[in-house]
This record gives sequence, structure tokens and C-alpha cells, in this order.
Amino acid sequence: MRKPERICPPYEGSEPYLYLCFAEKDSEAVFPLLEHLYRRGVRIWYSTGATANLEKLNHQQERMNNASLLVIYLTENARHDERVKNSLLYYQDGKPVIGIDTDDGDNELAFGLTAAAQHVDSRIGRNREEAEAELIRTEGFTQELIGDPPGGNTWMKKAVIGILAAALVIAGIAVFGYHRGWFSPAPEEPAVHTAPASTLPPTPSPEPTPEPTPEPTEIPDTVRFPEAAFTAAVRQAIPGGVITEGALAEIRVLELAALPEDLSLLKSIPNLETVKLPQAAAADALARIGDEYRVALLPEGGTD
Repeated sequence: MRKPERICPPYEGSEPYLYLCFAEKDSEAVFPLLEHLYRRGVRIWYSTGATANLEKLNHQQERMNNASLLVIYLTENARHDERVKNSLLYYQDGKPVIGIDTDDGDNELAFGLTAAAQHVDSRIGRNREEAEAELIRTEGFTQELIGDPPGGNTWMKKAVIGILAAALVIAGIAVFGYHRGWFSPAPEEPAVHTAPASTLPPTPSPEPTPEPTPEPTEIPDTVRFPEAAFTAAVRQAIPGGVITEGALAEIRVLELAALPEDLSLLKSIPNLETVKLPQAAAADALARIGDEYRVALLPEGGTD
């Protein structure tokens, strides 16, 4: 059986995160949803292993207390799982609770854990695609739970390092040139003596030549798209706004108001990793593009 913690390690930081509670026997069933949320940048903590000691119980209590959202996998296995019961013993009134219902019946009421059972705010779908789409739309799931996906900022870090290296090279050249006298003022040229103005024939003034009116130029795109809204979004993602094959290859993140009618347009951006959308369009995007791209939410009222 696969170990989720080897691929999706529990989040141990201080930023907002959700607490995912599930039985040890359900690990294989939970893993697809866990992996997909993890690769989209959602911060998740969950208990690993079946053996509980005092140190682990204290850590479970600390992570439950600090979690922004509790998500419970409601299954028959969870009724009898000590790890689930130990986790829910630390539930605090008022924390949002979402139940993922994979069995028939009110399993959460059979736990005998009144505090958590009475505060299940939402019950969502049975399969991973449905559960993932509905989880993002629930009231307790907020933008603050989403961070950077694993390895999502690698290209940005490389770009910053490249800029800093170039700045150091330029500074070194400037210091070398200063000591070599490259920036010293040029020597004055000797004065040229000319004849008095009265002895020189008058020079006729040239007729002013009208300056030609510049012709309006179009943006020299080498790649064009049939959808105007998609073209505008791509142009905004490119420094300088000129759409070329080379510029398209530099795009990793694309902000859209909605997915294009023709999804094949996304294929024209070869290195695209993340599509940012308003929350209203996110669920439709997850259903249409599946696992091929990461879907992130834009903040309300505009783009990043």
C-alpha cells in the first residue's frame, strides 16, 4: 500500500491549513484526493501511522487547535479507528467541519463524538472529482488555505538569481572602468580661429523640410488566436505584449476571466503550469481540464 506521507508530507508550517481526518484503512481511498489537493498547493495536515503515543497525541491536539478547517472522511472504517477518535477528541466548537461521505448512512452520528458530529457544516461527494470541486466551493474552504504548489516557484527563483548575477557583473565592469579612466571628461579641443564675419559671404538659409508623418504600426505578433479575450490575457502575461513563439514558451502562469471555448488554445503555451480563474469559474475549469493544469483562484475583485 502506498504511503501518502512519502508523496504528500503533512504541512507543519504556521500558515492556514486544513486538518484531514481519515481511518488508516482508508488511506488508499483517500490518497487520490489528498494528492490532487497537495499538487494544487492546498496546505494539508493529517495523522500518519496507526500507533499512538503521548508525543503523537499532543502533536495531533496542537495541529487540530491551529487548523482553519476540519475535513472528515465519513466511512464505516472511521467508526472503529482509534486515530480518528483521538483526533476528533480535540475538536473545538466553532471550527468549520466538512464531511466527505463515501458510505450510505449517517456515519458521523455513530462516532459518539458529539462535538464534531453536531457541527458538520457540509457533506460532499463520493468520488474524487466531485469531492474536490465541491470542497473548493464550500464556505469553510478559503483562498488562504492555498499556497505555492510543490516546486511551483523554481523558475522564479532561477530568474531572480540570474538578475542578481547580471547586476554583479555590471557593477564589476563599472568599477574596473572607473579605475581605468573610462568615465573621465574628454580633453578640450583647441580653439579654431575663423575670419571676421564681414569678410565671409552670406550663407543662404535652407528651406525647412517637413517631417514625414509616421505610419501607424501594428503590434508585430507572430502568433494569433481566434478568441479576443484569450489573446488579451496572453498579451498581458508577456512583458512587452508581443505574442511570439519564444514569448509563449516563457509563460508558466496565465490569468483568465474564464476558460476559452476552444481548450486546445491552452496547448499553444507549451510550458503552461497554472491557470488562475475567479472562484465562479474554478469548478467548471476543474471539470474541463482535469489534471493537466493546476487551477488556482484569483482574489476577489481582480487579478494578482
